[in-house]
Amino acid sequence: MAGPKAYRQGLGDAYPPGDFRRYLLNEEFLLNNAFDLHLHSTASDGTYSPAKLAKACLQQGLKAVCLTDHDSLAGQKSFHASLAKLGYEGPKLYGSEISVDFKGEEVHLLSYFDEQGARQFARVLEEQRQLRAVRNQSLAERLIQLGYAINYEQLKKRHSLVGRPHFAMALVEAGYFATVDEAFAKLLGNGQAAYIPKKKFSIFRAIEEVAAANGISALAHPALYGYFPEPTEAALEQSTFQKLKELKAAGLAALEVWHGDCTPAEIAQISAYALCLGLARTGGSDYHGPYRSRKLYKSGEFELKKEILVVAAALFSEDKLFLACRGEGQYLAGRYEFPGGKVETGESLQEALQRELQEELGLNVDSAEIPDEPEFIIIDEREDLRLNLAIFKINLSAQRDFKLSVHSAAGFYYPEAALDKLPIIEINRQVLERFRADHNRNLGS
Repeated sequence: MAGPKAYRQGLGDAYPPGDFRRYLLNEEFLLNNAFDLHLHSTASDGTYSPAKLAKACLQQGLKAVCLTDHDSLAGQKSFHASLAKLGYEGPKLYGSEISVDFKGEEVHLLSYFDEQGARQFARVLEEQRQLRAVRNQSLAERLIQLGYAINYEQLKKRHSLVGRPHFAMALVEAGYFATVDEAFAKLLGNGQAAYIPKKKFSIFRAIEEVAAANGISALAHPALYGYFPEPTEAALEQSTFQKLKELKAAGLAALEVWHGDCTPAEIAQISAYALCLGLARTGGSDYHGPYRSRKLYKSGEFELKKEILVVAAALFSEDKLFLACRGEGQYLAGRYEFPGGKVETGESLQEALQRELQEELGLNVDSAEIPDEPEFIIIDEREDLRLNLAIFKINLSAQRDFKLSVHSAAGFYYPEAALDKLPIIEINRQVLERFRADHNRNLGS
């Protein structure tokens, strides 16, 4: 593989400068590391008014913000007016968050628009609010049945859009629970006694509606759905990758990588999957106000590293694996690796792998020989960058000729022999360990 270089997806290049889609899809908000694109106000279930929230954002030094209330755009006018009054010079983004159904599972979809698109999408949100009202009535009745004296009519008078957090706050005020989080954990959350599922759009319809309004859709907080149970595991989480791939095919534009509940390991994992799938990355605190544990982001919130996307091939001939030795003058010269290299702007993983194998080995691999998904996605955290390596397992059905151009030596090896005898680049070693375990299991079966 060649040396590292910053990877840029260029997903928004088709849009003109100043278009919010170019701004989001090219992740320009990351340049100043002062963003929060997932915020809630009193127009849904937050505790800050849109004006107060705007002021809080600028006090945090944020330069790119977006109000994303549940099922509502009602706070947008006040939010943007307050931002303008306070001297905000960032992009003018309109957003919302809606609950949708994805194959029987509730997930949340963030949508981003310009002002015209937001007006067009308002019709969809009105339908969502009607579904929410039906659920709220059922929830109010369930609470009464369970012995919790909560007045739903009073909640409707106090809040323009009632959601479960408002019921939770009422339960805390009435002394039933100490905190909102406790109310959710013991009564209102999924699987608890007062949980009432809400009839929802399918995520596919929601993505389509967002696109029809010239908007950008992003899957909110994917780690909260259990999609990344072992973020340090090298093996691909196949079900997660396939779900995200299906959503991308339906028009999903982005994943919310940075979120108020995400660990650094989850952020790295979600980011790697987004890059491998060609999805843009967004981020936001999901701030609802001081009654929830999530904090509003601030300028310089994250240690944002340069991202490198690399693809490699684990070429098998029967049980032996092809490894190549880096030539003199190269980084880590004399060490063995899987052949491959950097993914360039606009390339899919498969396209990049075909190109790299031709350039490095003179090897023509038909697209049909490359699997639809990589076998491994490995994240290598370095001091100043993060390297994301996607490795495809390819079984060569016939003898091939290799013409080395950047490597000094190469050959096919049993995984255990390679690990015992060859100096292996560390990022490839854990994959070889997995292949050795598979090979030993096959010998024992």
